Amino acid sequence: MEKVKLLLNGLVRDQSTEILTKSKIKAVASRLNFSESKSSMILLAVSEIITNQLKFSIGAGIIQIWEHKKPYHCLDIFGYDMGPGIKNLSKAMTDGYSTSSTLGHGLGTIMRSSDLFEIYTKSEKKDKKDIWAGTAIWCRFYPEKRPSASSNLKTGIFIRALNDDIYNGDFITFELMPKNLTWLHIDGLGHGKNAHISGQIADKIAISKLKTEDIISTLNKNLYGKRMANGVSISLDNSGNFLYSGYGNVLIKILSQSGSQKSLHLQNKTIGEKYIEVKSYKEKIDQGDIIMTLSDGISENFDLSHYPGLLSRHPQLIAYLLGNLFSRRNDDKSLFLAKYDKE
Repeated sequence: MEKVKLLLNGLVRDQSTEILTKSKIKAVASRLNFSESKSSMILLAVSEIITNQLKFSIGAGIIQIWEHKKPYHCLDIFGYDMGPGIKNLSKAMTDGYSTSSTLGHGLGTIMRSSDLFEIYTKSEKKDKKDIWAGTAIWCRFYPEKRPSASSNLKTGIFIRALNDDIYNGDFITFELMPKNLTWLHIDGLGHGKNAHISGQIADKIAISKLKTEDIISTLNKNLYGKRMANGVSISLDNSGNFLYSGYGNVLIKILSQSGSQKSLHLQNKTIGEKYIEVKSYKEKIDQGDIIMTLSDGISENFDLSHYPGLLSRHPQLIAYLLGNLFSRRNDDKSLFLAKYDKE
C-alpha cells in the first residue's frame, strides 16, 4: 500500500552517521537491484552531503533515505542543515570551490552522480517568525536508466506517521499520465492501526478511471460503517485546469510564483459518516504554480516570503523541506505537491 516510505532519518553530528547511512544504503540498493556502479554513486553522494554538513552546519544536519514506488521505483537522498547557507550558489557548484564560510566542496560531484538533483539555500533568517536558514539537497536514483519525462506535471510527496509508527492514518495515492495527474489524499480519523484502515480501503479505488466526485463518493460508500476520514481528490491537466472534490480538514493551497497563496477549504463533513452529496469544483493555475494538499499534521502557517526562489525548485525538494520544517509532533503528517511546469 505504501507509495513512499522513510527508510532512515539520521542526525548528523559525527562520522558515525555516515557509517550507519552507508550500511543502510548498501542493503536497500541490493534489495532494489541497483548495479554496483550505481550503488557507488549513491554512496558518494551521501558521503559528500554528510561531510559538508559536518564542516559547515550550525549544530547538526539531517540525512534521510526515502523509497518511492510511484510513478517509478527509485531511491531519494535528502539532507538539510541549519547552517550558514551558500551565498554564491553558482560559484559553489564549481568543482573545487570552497571557503570557510560556505558549503561548496563536492556539490558538483553530487549533481553528476544523481539522476535528479536539486539544491536550495538561504543564508539568513528574515525575522523572528522565520524558522530556517541553511542548505537543503535532494538526489534521486533509479535502479535502471532514468525514465524520460512524459509530462509537464511534476509531483512531490511527504508522509510520516506519528512517531514513525508502521501504521499511518494519512494516505496518498496518485496516477501520473502524460496529460493528466489525479490524486487522492486522506487523513483517517485518529492514529495508529485503526486509522490506517482508511488508507487500506482507499488504496483499492481505481482513481485513474473515475472523476473526482466519484472517487470521494466511492470512498464514502466503502468507509461507511467501518472508518471515517477527511479527504480530497484532485485531477489536474497539462494546461493547468483542475477539478477537486472532498470533505473535511485536508487543506488545498495554490502557491504562486509571485509569492501569493490561495487556500481552498472543503466543507466541514466527514467521509464515511453518512450519505453525502459530492460535487466537483473548477480552478486553474498558471505555469510554474503549485497545488499543495496537506493534512492537519502539517502547519499551514508557513510564509513563502521567507523562502525566496523555493517554488522554482522541483516539488519533491519543496515537499521534503516544508514537510520536515512544519510537521507537528503529535500527529500523522502528509503533503502532496503538483507543479504545472514548462513543456
